[in-house]
Amino acid sequence: MDITLSPSTVTWRTIGGILDFFLFLGPEPEMVTKQYTSVIGRSAMVPYWSLGFQLGRLGHENLADMEKSIARIRNYKIPYDVQYGDIDYMIRNLDFTIDPENFANLPQFVEKLQNNWNMKFVTVLDPAISLEGIRV
Repeated sequence: MDITLSPSTVTWRTIGGILDFFLFLGPEPEMVTKQYTSVIGRSAMVPYWSLGFQLGRLGHENLADMEKSIARIRNYKIPYDVQYGDIDYMIRNLDFTIDPENFANLPQFVEKLQNNWNMKFVTVLDPAISLEGIRV
């Protein structure tokens, strides 16, 4: 394919195939955007909370440590909409597990975040396959 641009023309040479061209003439950029999205479709609106202030941190030793971090942030009146639970909450970093010793009350804690402070909680998953129980 060979494309040549000049001030007043575009020359398009190709060996074969089907070419579909769409021209969006506007005249203003806003109209070009409306015309373009009427062809390709509109973007899905993301949840409003996902645009907010979020904190994710690896290294929480236990649920009490995570609660202290949240309390400090709230104490300083820093906007705060979403807390991430990084892989610390898992048993030996195994997905879909909760450490029964250090994060035993995680479900109740998430409810507290939602009900008391209207916050969201996102769990981080690092997909991996455990070698535990696999014979090599």
